[in-house]
Amino acid sequence: MFRRRPIRRALRAARPGPKVRLNQAHALFNQGKYVRSAEIFEDLAEGALRHRIPRAPHLFVQAGRARFYAGQAVVGLAQVKRGLKLFADKQRWGELYRTGKRVVSELAERGFKEQSEAISEWLVKTLLSYPLQLASTPTLASPGKLATWTNCAASPPIHPSVQSAKSGWIITASIHPRSSSA
Repeated sequence: MFRRRPIRRALRAARPGPKVRLNQAHALFNQGKYVRSAEIFEDLAEGALRHRIPRAPHLFVQAGRARFYAGQAVVGLAQVKRGLKLFADKQRWGELYRTGKRVVSELAERGFKEQSEAISEWLVKTLLSYPLQLASTPTLASPGKLATWTNCAASPPIHPSVQSAKSGWIITASIHPRSSSA
């Protein structure tokens, strides 16, 4: 008797794996074939989301970027926001900040000012809403001085959103990286 080969193997050979498709999407994007590239990125993003792969938000942002380059701003904005929202839902604040900042600047450079401002407003609102872990002693800025974003190597910038109504002092907050003592 002979053994039949499973049909799964034949199906797997017919469709390239995700790594091959990702490389194909990047190659198409670099060749200027943005619509086909966006379709592949969207398909990969949906699959990654379905299988709970952490790269799904990046793939949605990349699909949105390809849509913007193809001149499909409405669809591109939806894809970019979906990717950024996935970062926020998973509380990946650093990636949300870095990716959002990069998207906003790239859209502004490409002439999509309205969409850039919409993403920027959503980004600020989202980042300001997450819980702060303040340092043990917050630093104070002088009254009336405009507060700036405070950076740390391990976390996104934190906007100083707390202001004392009585004194006019603006309290700035910073996040300190966890010490790795083993």
